[in-house]
Amino acid sequence: RRLATHGLYFERKGMKWANFAAVWETHLKPRGYEAVWVVDDDIQMPPARVNSMFELFLRYGLLLAQPAYDEASDITHTITRQHSMRQSASNPQSDSHICSFRYTNFVENGVAVLSHKALNAVVGALAVSPSGAGLDYVMPAILGDPTDRIAVLDSVPCHHPARRVLPA
Repeated sequence: RRLATHGLYFERKGMKWANFAAVWETHLKPRGYEAVWVVDDDIQMPPARVNSMFELFLRYGLLLAQPAYDEASDITHTITRQHSMRQSASNPQSDSHICSFRYTNFVENGVAVLSHKALNAVVGALAVSPSGAGLDYVMPAILGDPTDRIAVLDSVPCHHPARRVLPA
């Protein structure tokens, strides 16, 4: 796997999360990043939206979050799909608009944004995770399952294309 950031390049054998944990401890943590987005290589999101995602994440002091998946994305967990606020009986004149974000107890690990504090708390679990499976559930638990620090960010959606099925 490769990691390139601000002129740094790393190549290591192994899986994403264990490699990220090693790079975090040795190279990124000392640089004092406030937050890091650990994203799968097939996720699509314009750079300006990535910047907005970090601004929203930091403005609300989140520990763990993810951009919502847009309506056309291939998803596994429905909680990660982008939500919008629709017209309601109490306000029939309101236009549909996107929620800014929703607090939740789940963030998919393929698009996770983690604060410096959260990374320090979960790095041990990342280091021993062979595939990342289950980290979606483990990370919130390690962070104490806060009700107001984990979120799905609806106003900054990303796109996850359909998975390609390889011939047998």
